[in-house]
Amino acid sequence: MGYAFEIDEPAAIRVLTVAQVEGWRCESVCKKDSTEITTEDRESLVMSIRRAPERRIVVTHGTDTMIETAQFVEASGAAVGKSVAFVGATKPERFKDSDATFNVGVAVGVTDVLPPGSVVVCMGGRAIPAARCMRDLDSGRYVDQP
Repeated sequence: MGYAFEIDEPAAIRVLTVAQVEGWRCESVCKKDSTEITTEDRESLVMSIRRAPERRIVVTHGTDTMIETAQFVEASGAAVGKSVAFVGATKPERFKDSDATFNVGVAVGVTDVLPPGSVVVCMGGRAIPAARCMRDLDSGRYVDQP
């Protein structure tokens, strides 16, 4: 069963506001279904990360191509001096029983302890290095491949 999603303001804004997280800002790079993200969109994200004065970066991303984008960012070198966490959700934040709030919390927390230059994918309570992240096709879970 598929869902028809509308791409609206990032759910992370609501999540961080409710959690009373201080000192953050939100920048939208592209509002697309992740299956429609292009190399040009990924290059725009890389430029945004490079320009960002912040050391801790959380990227919200659709789950279909999140791993590919995380690996693209890592390969670009944009994370030098920064900690970058990619995060998605199996169901949008506004849906009942969504994992979005939990996943955003994990991503925000992990950027505070990762060494600079790290790029990880945060799903299911785990922070998996982008280079080793894969999605198990049977379970749909994000796993760390050796």
